Amino acid sequence: MATTEDNGTTIAPKDCVLGALMMDVGRGVAGIVMGRDDGVRVQLRPLNGGREWDADRVRHLTSHEELRVRCAARNEMMRRRGL
Repeated sequence: MATTEDNGTTIAPKDCVLGALMMDVGRGVAGIVMGRDDGVRVQLRPLNGGREWDADRVRHLTSHEELRVRCAARNEMMRRRGL
């Protein structure tokens, strides 16, 4: 089951909202929820696209983490465009 780091409560994959930004605790990487797999995993994808991966332990991002992740994704997008 997916768990949060902050308070240890379990977040069932069925309760993860599609499109939400979550932190994969095992990898320490944030991703967008793209789907749920057989009740024990969540599929995440990097903000700027790329290959999905399965995460079995996820948590919500803190406001600081979310700001950092969104800024990094925006900067990467601007670099790709050559701006």
